[in-house]
Amino acid sequence: MKSIACLAALLAVTTPHFAMAQDAATIARGRAQFARCQACHTTTAGPARIGPSLKGIVGRPAGRQPNFRYTPNMAGARFNWTAERLDAFLAKPRTVVPGTSMVFAGMPDAAARAALIAYLSTQR
Repeated sequence: MKSIACLAALLAVTTPHFAMAQDAATIARGRAQFARCQACHTTTAGPARIGPSLKGIVGRPAGRQPNFRYTPNMAGARFNWTAERLDAFLAKPRTVVPGTSMVFAGMPDAAARAALIAYLSTQR
């Protein structure tokens, strides 16, 4: 019985630290994934590149960043960029927003998309 209590105490103490390390590792993988996006996007509030800044993308309405000229279909999108919507868009952009100007074909790797979205979620 004492060993079960010790194990429970150990898990209670170490699990949050492991979870934080895992989250930090996921965010680091996402930052590495973002290297693919940097030719067209930034995560700063400065001027846009070919694509809009992705600073604050999670939760932002689609096609609504000021000072960026979106395609009519993206400008007419009526949704917010949730993690789920970003996941679908990153997998197949033209399926989520037909007529988007994003030339990226998509990320087939779900883990890579999840890491990228975790990183983008930190860019407020």
